[in-house]
Amino acid sequence: MNEVNTMKLVAERAKKEIGHYGSDMFSYLADLHTADMDVGLDFAKLLGFDKFNFAHDILGISKHVDRYKSKLDGTFTPRSTKEAA
Repeated sequence: MNEVNTMKLVAERAKKEIGHYGSDMFSYLADLHTADMDVGLDFAKLLGFDKFNFAHDILGISKHVDRYKSKLDGTFTPRSTKEAA
């Protein structure tokens, strides 16, 4: 499965599990894409997280994303960040 499809699955899970916090599918996809471009996300790892760690990353990204600068604000690091090679 490619990264874009996995990101969509993450957004669908977020909408299903965390949707009552006010984000829609487009918002989740935009936030995930922004975080990925800034810090590099491992979407397969994120998708495999238990509910607590999944919610930690999704809500943290949503709270700390700066859409005007197209990056995270620097005060939050997702647990699903790709590890340096």
